[in-house]
Amino acid sequence: VDPTGGQPSWFTSIGWGGGVSSPTLETVVELSAGDWVVTSLVFGDAVAVSTQQLTVTGNLPDSPAMDGIVAVNLADMSIELPATLSAGPQIWQVSNSGEIPHYVDIIKTSGPVTLDEAIDGIQFLMGDPAATPAAAGSAADPTGWIPYAASSTLGHQQTNLMEIDLEPGTYIAACFVDGPGDV
Repeated sequence: VDPTGGQPSWFTSIGWGGGVSSPTLETVVELSAGDWVVTSLVFGDAVAVSTQQLTVTGNLPDSPAMDGIVAVNLADMSIELPATLSAGPQIWQVSNSGEIPHYVDIIKTSGPVTLDEAIDGIQFLMGDPAATPAAAGSAADPTGWIPYAASSTLGHQQTNLMEIDLEPGTYIAACFVDGPGDV
């Protein structure tokens, strides 16, 4: 168990990014040699749990480079990705170089917003009393923002491939993982 209260570095969550769940999800997970446990949790009126133990032998093969992939790097309190992307289907390679678990939520806005407006809107949605409400109906009004996609939660040095089909527009990339101290 991680003493900071976060997930241990070996933990990988597939299908839940911490705020948005995609209707369908496919993922590739590279497992190094060793014993692993796969657990599936299904939430509804009751929680259903199933587990399967598996043993991986041998070495990881070299993965071929993929053309046209969008590199997204998550670090402690930063998200690095291109400022402009083409609309349409694409594959994002989301990697966590930070020490604590991270994921990326993609939120579609109704138009361009500044970084300060995005931060203020997120703080408003999270109930921060210091947040300033934006003008109703403006692009900075978070009540009009739409959760669009999310990666899996990734531990330190983990990578996930994520399919996303971007419509033309403006998006916010955010991570809502609690960090140590005041982070």
